[in-house]
Amino acid sequence: MSIQIFQQQFINMGREWIEQTLKGAVHAPTADWMQWTLEDQPMGWVQSERAQQIAQFLPHCTFNSKGLNWSPGTINKEQRNLMFAQAGLQWKSQGWVHGWRDEFFDLLDQNNTCILSAERSLFQFAGMPSQAVHINGYHVNGKMWCARRSPNKATHPHMWDNLSAGGLPTGEDIFDAAARELGEEAGIEVGLAQNIFLCGSVLTSRAEANGWHQELLWIFDLLIPANIKPHNTDGEVCEFACLNANDLYKQLQSGEFTPDAMVAIAKSHEKQLHKKNK
Repeated sequence: MSIQIFQQQFINMGREWIEQTLKGAVHAPTADWMQWTLEDQPMGWVQSERAQQIAQFLPHCTFNSKGLNWSPGTINKEQRNLMFAQAGLQWKSQGWVHGWRDEFFDLLDQNNTCILSAERSLFQFAGMPSQAVHINGYHVNGKMWCARRSPNKATHPHMWDNLSAGGLPTGEDIFDAAARELGEEAGIEVGLAQNIFLCGSVLTSRAEANGWHQELLWIFDLLIPANIKPHNTDGEVCEFACLNANDLYKQLQSGEFTPDAMVAIAKSHEKQLHKKNK
């Protein structure tokens, strides 16, 4: 059974859910959020208390009528990274940062140029935009493989997710990141992982307990042969389930999936939905 047949079955019951999920992926910051900038270049969104925390340990921060501005002067990116990293350790020592991973993400400007590389947990803390890959795994017999996150995960513990997903680290291509995540989280070998195809990208943004979440999701699909059963290798997944279209729809409606996984599933069905609408 092809991916398209599963998608047609899902669309028959979930058309409205797909449209509403994609429409609601981006939430605008409310009035209690302020933008903070690097030399007038947008960095992210924070609330007043978080802005004060940032300014307490990050040198050259000042408040103005628009919000918080960081002006470290004419230093290069490596020096800027170091200054931010030193502040990050102070924020961590205060207990303000959660889920420290010793992994780095890149902050890109409007021209897709990296202006800062920092510990990944600092991105949501400082409301900075990041990127991630999500892979939907379709079983050849007409079901979708889904993964339940470990109860020890820093965000959305024990919730259901796509077959695999993860943040895009510094210097890694989205296709390489997707293949790596498939290997680490689902035990999918490189030869099969190379068959992924890109559905597109979706921007998500919303308030989370640790700060402002803003992430560009790169969505992939992969057809899984009948003889392949996913298995976790990095401790980030506690179980897998192979769901038919009806069961997947019920679990999505009941709020058992992470917000970004729901967006990734909806995006996977978007092209087929548009075909049916014609």
